[in-house]
Amino acid sequence: MEENKKRIEVLRDGGLQCDNSECDYTNMDIHTDDYKEWIDAPCPKCGENLLTEDDFLRSLALRETIDMINSMSQESFDMFMEIMPASTKKEFIDSGFFKDAEGIETIDESVDDVEITVSTHKEVKAIKIKKVEDKKK
Repeated sequence: MEENKKRIEVLRDGGLQCDNSECDYTNMDIHTDDYKEWIDAPCPKCGENLLTEDDFLRSLALRETIDMINSMSQESFDMFMEIMPASTKKEFIDSGFFKDAEGIETIDESVDDVEITVSTHKEVKAIKIKKVEDKKK
């Protein structure tokens, strides 16, 4: 049986930052499996909300999407990409997901592998993107 290619690799599975834009508190040791315990928890530094329920639900949806894509066989993935209307692909690109992401200007159609840092804070959004050089496939 063919092993499915891991199309989306999660480099860091977790971490939280305070919702207060004037607070710099972050804790990168909190794993996503423990997020539910942190919903509406006060920030240890300023007391503001550390994780809203909406941000928690967005993180779950993102994780489920990653797991679904990674579980597809190459044949299923190719079929998925083939049947997805061009308008849907364009809608995703134009949706603002990549808008203002650091490094987006260095990416074009010739780039095969990228590393994307995604935030689920108030919305699912790419905040950094970079080419991956010499990645083993």
